[in-house]
Amino acid sequence: MEFNAKNTWELAELLESIAKQLKKSPNLIISKQTTQTKEIQKDEKEIQKEEKEIQNYEKLTVPKLKTECKRRGIRVPSKLRKAQIINLLRENDSGITTISKISKAFNSSKG
Repeated sequence: MEFNAKNTWELAELLESIAKQLKKSPNLIISKQTTQTKEIQKDEKEIQKEEKEIQNYEKLTVPKLKTECKRRGIRVPSKLRKAQIINLLRENDSGITTISKISKAFNSSKG
C-alpha cells in the first residue's frame, strides 16, 4: 500500500475515531482480554487434569479405563486385564497404538 496525503489523512481520522471510542469504553477491550485469558486458563486446567489422570492409570478401575479407551477410540477386547488396558492407554499417549498392538495385547491375554 502506498501512502499519500489522502490516505494518511484517512488513517489519522480512523485512529482518532478509535481513540475516542476507547476513551468512552476502555473496559470493552479489557473485557475481551479478560475473557480470552480466562478461556486459556480453563484450557490449561483441563490439560493438567487430563495429564494427572494419565499418570494415575493404576488408580482407575477397569470400567473407567475402558471408558477412557472408548473416548479415545481404542477398541478393547473384553478379556484384557487391567495392566494390558493401561499399556494400551500409555501407548496411545505416546502415539504408537496400532491395530497390531491391540491384537497382540488380546492374544497375550488368551495364553
